[in-house]
Amino acid sequence: MRMVLDRLLMTRAGFNEGAQFDLLRGDEGATENNLLQIVNPVNYAPQLRDTLFRANALAIARQLLGEQATPFL
Repeated sequence: MRMVLDRLLMTRAGFNEGAQFDLLRGDEGATENNLLQIVNPVNYAPQLRDTLFRANALAIARQLLGEQATPFL
């Protein structure tokens, strides 16, 4: 998972759509990133949909919200 996320950050996946940005510096010509965020990285790396993390999160959500709980994406 780390390699996939590193690749997304390095290739600036989602930057043009506003899905990747630097929380500390913004997008105003920053040359050094400080705190990057990618909104819904599964849109740029579909393999992230099938991880143990997502399976566990869904199981917890169903315990809290009921069996009708479904993943956002």
